Amino acid sequence: MSFYDGDQDAIAVVASFVAAGFGAGEPVLVVATAEHRPLLDAALVELGFDPQGLRSRGRFVTLDAEETLAELMVEGMPDASAFRATVGGLLDDVQGVDARVRVFGEMVAVLWDEGNIAAALALEGFWNELARQRSFALLCAYPHAVLDQVSLADVGRVCALHSEVKAPTSYHAAGQAAGDPDVQHTSWAFLPVPKAVPALRRFVSGTLRAWGEEALVADAVTVSSEIATNAISHADSPFHASIERSEGVVRIAVEDAGPGTAEQRQAAHEDVSGRGIMIVEALTERWGHGHLPGGKVVWAEFPSTA
Repeated sequence: MSFYDGDQDAIAVVASFVAAGFGAGEPVLVVATAEHRPLLDAALVELGFDPQGLRSRGRFVTLDAEETLAELMVEGMPDASAFRATVGGLLDDVQGVDARVRVFGEMVAVLWDEGNIAAALALEGFWNELARQRSFALLCAYPHAVLDQVSLADVGRVCALHSEVKAPTSYHAAGQAAGDPDVQHTSWAFLPVPKAVPALRRFVSGTLRAWGEEALVADAVTVSSEIATNAISHADSPFHASIERSEGVVRIAVEDAGPGTAEQRQAAHEDVSGRGIMIVEALTERWGHGHLPGGKVVWAEFPSTA
């Protein structure tokens, strides 16, 4: 499962996945949107492949995601029998005598974009059931922007249905989230992956520097990192971070979909973890936590210096 920032990012990931299949002698099935299919062809040509030639030999099959999805849907939900017949039949056609197929699919992303989260999760489950019976490598791709449109619990569920979650390239960008000095409140959702913590650090530092709060950067970055690490390590949850400045106070809040509360515990000298809340308490003016529908929030406040 791969998240992407924009079409260029998505196509680069998919083209690499497809090209690796061609290099391994594997047939490839792509069920993609009308916008992405020609972009993928162009990217494969740049990598030295002949998409049309591969299609003519049955090694590369491309289908429209929305048209294929329509064959599976019954009253707004994917039908298990229709899925097995349609997708299983496609795999039969592509696989032939080969033992393994590579599949890239955007049908789930289409459902997610439509706001039909229940159908998207059901379809992901059908793919997983099929993978226990058939040999194929599946890549799903989602725009990172969808994280801001649905609940953290739903993001966590879809991530849990995949063996690997890849962060978008923006998580690696050194200059990410420079911030807008005229906007006093900003937020961003993050995936439950280790790379999310350094991405959050850049988000916090970039925003505070744009606001002229340079003196807060070191402590705020440390505190937000500790809270986010707890969300990933203990709650195994995506998280939503927000930064707000008002009335001389800068407030950072991190929401996650995990149960419980943030509690301070006494770590032994030899422990290498367990001091996160102690650090938060030591570096902030005030901090606290609370329950939310489907999760919790931990917040920390700093005196504005700008």
